[in-house]
Amino acid sequence: MGDISGLVGGNAPIDASNVKPRPVHELSLVAALLARAFANDPMLVHADPDPRRRARWLRKLYWGTARFSQLTGGVELIEGRGTALWLQNQTEPTLLQAIFGGLLGVPFALGLRTWFRIARHEAFCTARVRLLCPQRYGYLWILGVDPAAQRQGFGRLAVQAALESMRARGHQLCVLKTETPENVAFYQSLGFECIDEQVVPSSGIRYWLFSRAISPAPALPQGQRTA
Repeated sequence: MGDISGLVGGNAPIDASNVKPRPVHELSLVAALLARAFANDPMLVHADPDPRRRARWLRKLYWGTARFSQLTGGVELIEGRGTALWLQNQTEPTLLQAIFGGLLGVPFALGLRTWFRIARHEAFCTARVRLLCPQRYGYLWILGVDPAAQRQGFGRLAVQAALESMRARGHQLCVLKTETPENVAFYQSLGFECIDEQVVPSSGIRYWLFSRAISPAPALPQGQRTA
């Protein structure tokens, strides 16, 4: 299970003031996990149909996305089996963010033709988010579960962890997209509503855009204070 957005566009500056960096070995674990989860992702198969080539660049792609998520949103890791990467008020990095976030090498690792196919697909999806969503939201960028741990609740826990982190940052809405038909019912079971469904012209791949309100944290009993 997993969903990926692109790495070009967006409009939010990097703000690392509240970042609690994960150790390098954890980002490596996240990248390896996502490489397994997305080995046959429809969007990535369209971008590069050769499975051997994809295997060579998948970890590099997900190392970059995990690092960027850590700088701008969050990385949730559940027992090394499931992970959720999320952003704030954007679906992808700007050019300046790519420069300062160390992402400029990713297109060359993938190959420019592969990168261009991904970028065209994601540009369409990003335009739909900007049209349909408010300016402030948490964006569940990537959700992945190790194939060996599917259907054991790790994806659900990763989504819940991401929602809690978004709530802690003051977000009241979570947005995500998927190109995997099997994921539609999963997100609906978590309270997400489909607000857009389109076939992306450049790729011919159908995508679904979901949103869900994030409930405020429950009020503490009168007289009780947080530590």
